Order: sequence, then C-alpha cells, then structure tokens
Amino acid sequence: MDAHKDIWPPPADLFNDNCNKIPVEVVEKYYGRHVAYSWDGTSIVASGGSYEELRENIKAAGLDPARVVYGYVDDPDVSFLG
Repeated sequence: MDAHKDIWPPPADLFNDNCNKIPVEVVEKYYGRHVAYSWDGTSIVASGGSYEELRENIKAAGLDPARVVYGYVDDPDVSFLG
C-alpha cells in the first residue's frame, strides 16, 4: 500500500521524482499544452490547448479538478525570447 496515497497535497519531492520518471515519449505528446498530472505525478491524466479546455477535459474524464496538479509542457523547439 502506498504510504502517500491519502496525503493532499502530495509531498513535493514525491511529485517531482515521479514526474521526472514519465518517459520523454509520453511527455512530448503534450508539448505546448496545458496538462493535469495525477496527484502523485506518475502520469498525465488530461490535457488541453487552453486552460479552459483542460478544465473541461478533466471534468469529462470524471476526475475531480481539485485532486489533480495543473501544469504546462513547454515545447523545447519554441523560444519566447525576442
């Protein structure tokens, strides 16, 4: 049984460690998109082109919007410097 299962918010070190284990092949599908991570950072559970679309997709998936971690996956090939 996971000792951190019922802890909210999840411990930051646990979340970060787990996010870093998500394979690049998975993450690259979300370049340039808003994402929702599982509470423990082990997976990306929803995405959207905008924050509003992400929220809609979280609800459509039957997930509790208050029990996911919101983020954005930058496209490494896009520069925001002028």
